[in-house]
Amino acid sequence: DARMLLRIWPFVKPHAGRLFLSIGLLIIGAGLRILQPLIMGGAMDELKSTGSTKNLAMWGIKFGAVLLLQQLISFPQMYFMQLAGARAMADLRLYVFKFLHTRRLGFFDKTPVGRLVTRVTNDVDAINEMFAKDAPITRMTAEDFEIASAVLRKALDQGRDGEAFEWKNAATAA
Repeated sequence: DARMLLRIWPFVKPHAGRLFLSIGLLIIGAGLRILQPLIMGGAMDELKSTGSTKNLAMWGIKFGAVLLLQQLISFPQMYFMQLAGARAMADLRLYVFKFLHTRRLGFFDKTPVGRLVTRVTNDVDAINEMFAKDAPITRMTAEDFEIASAVLRKALDQGRDGEAFEWKNAATAA
């Protein structure tokens, strides 16, 4: 994967600004996801210590604001990633077609045109798919988010008063 990324970097480099903007938004979105258990923990700690639900609505508003901001960031993040990938792939296709036009006619006598067209479209589409769905930075951030959430939950399990707090998943709770 790293070798392939290095080989397509010349086509991505002109669009690196959009790519890095997308990565920055992705990191901000991951940070907002990490805030969610902290907000919930704060609400639970306050509920547990005071026994009052008067500030619970404020915690809900904070949680909702984080979710809204996360959703507002996710669209431009995906848009800029897709735009950078699509433009890089357009540059790659242009390069490949220019390369094919420099071949001698004997090359086309020996190589079936159908094979060339299939290779050009399928190979570039496979690279484009990597940008669209399997971007390594997206996978890395998702895995890192899961690890960070697990660490935060473990840290919050002790609570501020040292007393253990049990997390229950509503989907799996009986």
